Amino acid sequence: CDGASLFDIPSLLDPRTKRLSLSNCNIRKLDADILELYADLEYLDLSNNGLEDIGRGMFRYQTMLKILKLNGNRISTIQREAFLGLNSLQARIFLL
Repeated sequence: CDGASLFDIPSLLDPRTKRLSLSNCNIRKLDADILELYADLEYLDLSNNGLEDIGRGMFRYQTMLKILKLNGNRISTIQREAFLGLNSLQARIFLL
């Protein structure tokens, strides 16, 4: 889905999806209810979108996530416990 003209993470993908790349898609806001649908994600690329903040508990259902790319966004606020639940993360959160 890289480069697609999206404003949100799609909610109709296979819930068993393990790799999701949504870079350069104009996504402005994350929705925890949609992310909840993809609890099996191991790789999530949200780089180069228009994200400005990461809300509390945003990734709480992504317990299998190993790589999270958020670089190239306009993130100015990361709320407390935003990354709560990322137990499998291999120290790879890309923010810059």
